[in-house]
Amino acid sequence: MELVHKYIEDNIDKALQDLGILCSFQSVAVKGKYMAETAEYVKHLLDSAGFNTKLLFVDGANPVVFGELKGQSDRTLLFYNHYDVQPADEPGWLSDPFKVIEKDGYVYGRGVSDNKGNIIARILAVKAYKDVFGTLPITIKFFIEGDEEIGSPKIKDIIERYHELLTADAIIWEGGSKDHEGYPRIYYGTKGTCYLELEATCTGKVLHSSMASVIPNPAVDLVRALASMQKDTGEIAIKGFYDDLYEPGKEEILAAEALSEIGNDFKENYKINKFARNIAPEKVSYDLFFTPFFVINGINSGYTGTGMKQIMPDKATAKIEFMLIPAQDAEDILRKVKKHLEDNGYSNIKTNKLGALNPQLTPMSHPFVKLTQNVAKEVYEVDPVLYP
Repeated sequence: MELVHKYIEDNIDKALQDLGILCSFQSVAVKGKYMAETAEYVKHLLDSAGFNTKLLFVDGANPVVFGELKGQSDRTLLFYNHYDVQPADEPGWLSDPFKVIEKDGYVYGRGVSDNKGNIIARILAVKAYKDVFGTLPITIKFFIEGDEEIGSPKIKDIIERYHELLTADAIIWEGGSKDHEGYPRIYYGTKGTCYLELEATCTGKVLHSSMASVIPNPAVDLVRALASMQKDTGEIAIKGFYDDLYEPGKEEILAAEALSEIGNDFKENYKINKFARNIAPEKVSYDLFFTPFFVINGINSGYTGTGMKQIMPDKATAKIEFMLIPAQDAEDILRKVKKHLEDNGYSNIKTNKLGALNPQLTPMSHPFVKLTQNVAKEVYEVDPVLYP
């Protein structure tokens, strides 16, 4: 492997140049610009590394870049990545976010760590091995999409259409990280989400506030509906919400217990005195991984400007999210939310689905899991931190 490492060192400047070009594409998914151009450049990168490539299409989705490079065995590893990025309009940038710069040994730019830098690194790693040894021990596939930052709404359709092309023995997800002490993290699952927008209306007109004594206020209805979804104890009050829950195995529980210091870290980093539902600090890691929960992402209604304006709003909206664990189903939760609203007298509240992704879990007893842990320890020379 020393020859592979030397190859990477010899070609790192070219890789950084490729990263600079890739990050210069303003592929902000929510704005929908430059997506096709970015996909074409990613395809070019895979072509240049010797992959057989094609673009995958379904209606309503940005193109997916697919690449395959055959190996000697019948084993196949698929890398998932995405070329879209979040907007860069938040304050605090010290340089042009779409122009990569190097400073003090770090690389800065929108997408460098999520997820364009990961694409460049993985392509370089595969190319280095192939060029040094002449072939790969296994087949490598890439699935690089352009809708991750908006919830991948069409990924199910893409997988169903191209499932034969995407067959693999294992998948490595988009990226990784280290904790604040420099230990590599490995994640073996992710919560699902049922992301909704609720819209309460009554007359459909803005009225004078004097009418509030006789006409229902959409904002009040919405606030009451939201409050009805969660008990004072923090439990979710929607009937059937907890019907389908995965019971973590021994390995998952041990991994969570090994991260029990997360609670104290959170208290220090976020300057909080207590946790939701009064969770004990040492139990935070368990709840973080194995407890589904309800989030109000935002509420909007009526007049919020300076001074007074005596009105009753024409509508009130809220964006909410249910974070799910295996074996909950996002579409099933959506049905239960709608029934909860109907059963509790909130028929004037419309439910719009913005995103629905099911939770995923790789059993920590799987042989591939052990392999990833051993490789991480060999590369980083420390034991990785395991997130169930």
